[in-house]
Amino acid sequence: MRSEYRHKLRALTFRLINKGEFDLIYKSVDVLGNVTKNVTRASPAQLQGMLAFVDAVDIAQKDDAIRQLHDSHQDGQIKYERYKLVRKENTYRRFLMFNEFFAAPKPIMLCEGPTDRIYIRCAVKCLAASFPTLATINAAGKVSLNFRRFKYDNSNTNRILKIHGGASQLMGFISEYRSAAGKFRAPGPFEPVIVLIDNDDGPAELFNYLTNANKVSAPRKEPFIHVCANIYVVPTPLGPNDDPTCIEDFFPPALFKEEIAGKIFNPKKKHGDNKKYYGKNIFADKVIVPKADSINFDAFKPLLSNIELAINTHRQNHPKPK
Repeated sequence: MRSEYRHKLRALTFRLINKGEFDLIYKSVDVLGNVTKNVTRASPAQLQGMLAFVDAVDIAQKDDAIRQLHDSHQDGQIKYERYKLVRKENTYRRFLMFNEFFAAPKPIMLCEGPTDRIYIRCAVKCLAASFPTLATINAAGKVSLNFRRFKYDNSNTNRILKIHGGASQLMGFISEYRSAAGKFRAPGPFEPVIVLIDNDDGPAELFNYLTNANKVSAPRKEPFIHVCANIYVVPTPLGPNDDPTCIEDFFPPALFKEEIAGKIFNPKKKHGDNKKYYGKNIFADKVIVPKADSINFDAFKPLLSNIELAINTHRQNHPKPK
């Protein structure tokens, strides 16, 4: 990949994150050989396509180099090396930080894991009438979410952003986003990024980070914590006597006794408990989704109220221009 093209993409990204827009300049030649310079307003999607193309070329070159150096365990080594970001990927990472989160057209929710995305979708759809910020009900009674749930997968977007779920990766993302967003000069951010976490021992490092970096004395007791720019951490509400909670605690306990292949669900299960208990993925896919219309989601209301409060607070403080 020619260095001139990389420099061009770096300049376009710089323009986007500082002005919120950018132009593409290209030349055309007519039948007489006359050269005309054309300027057109471009979209972030066009720039992402160009950055993704460069990234794909870099990955292919990196994979070829690994195959030449490693005679065995190539697949594992390739996967490991792909996740070791290098300096030339910084432009793509900066673009994604801006485009995916800072300039998001509607609120984004980041959860600790894929099952939380399912729980939230089901709970919001069931309680849509009580949370108009989170969902809209059309004339036919169909419910649509008013926020985007960030999906964890094996895409290059997630690889560049270095987030695949889990409290530790979310903390790393928050820390790096704080640094990146502080340099964005484009208008915004007008929509918040909600980081939903369990209020137990899992995110202990993240809670310590919020205490030290944001000077929040008791982050576990807050409805939400504004971290930086448009990042808001929303922990699950504590239980009676300030007991730790995870999101599964808000389901009716009877659901945990639903048998699948002779097993029941235990959200606290440890590795090695597979003979007696099934995991969160099965619980979400085989219990919650099929029974969503009949489940009592009322215990989710305090959590959804806190999420809605964080969204509305951000919008009040960062109104979109009319």
